Amino acid sequence: MKPQRTRITHESDRLRGHTERRLAAGGFAIVALAGGGLLWMWYGGTAAVVTVSIVLGGAGILALLWLLLSLMEAWANSE
Repeated sequence: MKPQRTRITHESDRLRGHTERRLAAGGFAIVALAGGGLLWMWYGGTAAVVTVSIVLGGAGILALLWLLLSLMEAWANSE
């Protein structure tokens, strides 16, 4: 006999998703702040502002892609 698989509850799914989002946001914040600070020290304020704005733009594109894929997943699971 095969053992029955138990379904992970919605609560743990929600907690996992929340934790993943917080870790991604925290990691990005550390990279942006540390990188911006180092650029500010070495190259000055203008280079740091330009670099951080480019990184934020790239993060925005990735966030839009993540949102699109999440919406597609929700749409596929709704049927």
